[in-house]
Amino acid sequence: MTSKNKCLTLNEKIKLIESSEKDELTVKQICELFKCGKSQVYNILKQKNEIKEQWMNGNGRMKRKPKSNANEEINNLTWEWFPTDAINDNDNDFKLLCSTINEKVDSDEYVNIDKHLCTNDTDIIADTTVKPCTSIDVEQSSSEDETDNVPLHGNDIKTYKNALHEIKRLEMFALDQNNENELLESILNLKNLVEKKMASQITKQKTLDEFWSKI
Repeated sequence: MTSKNKCLTLNEKIKLIESSEKDELTVKQICELFKCGKSQVYNILKQKNEIKEQWMNGNGRMKRKPKSNANEEINNLTWEWFPTDAINDNDNDFKLLCSTINEKVDSDEYVNIDKHLCTNDTDIIADTTVKPCTSIDVEQSSSEDETDNVPLHGNDIKTYKNALHEIKRLEMFALDQNNENELLESILNLKNLVEKKMASQITKQKTLDEFWSKI
């Protein structure tokens, strides 16, 4: 009698798939050959692409698929964009500074004094046409300086992954500030929302892939 609860190894599942594809055996013949039920055969043939991939990367004697964390893919993406280059660069710059701090340097190699530089009071002509600075001029000057210091870039955020990268930078900025709990809370809420959107996209893509694989 055929055992409907027999647990096949990964190697046996590959042989079952080959029996269907190469030997062109019927489901009934496969059930008799591998001593398993029809539902199990149908499920294996339905997931043959995934089983082949597991067999290429895993242990052929494995009987059950290893459990995967629901947020494993999101965690992997998070670690991909986690900014570590800046930390490494700062550490490398500090080590380079320490290694060169006691080096003997010939001043002639890097000090270039302009021999025609005007240093006498009599040679310096004061401009008497300079207008006094008013409070309006100071405000305009400060506003212009603030505008000039703001970098103008195009919108580089095209995906949720890019958005998470920028949110992480904002989170690090908020952590460096004192008593900015409200700002940090707003950033974390935005981060959770973007992660949910990314998870929704991943789930939707997987559903589409499964749909097209069945056709």
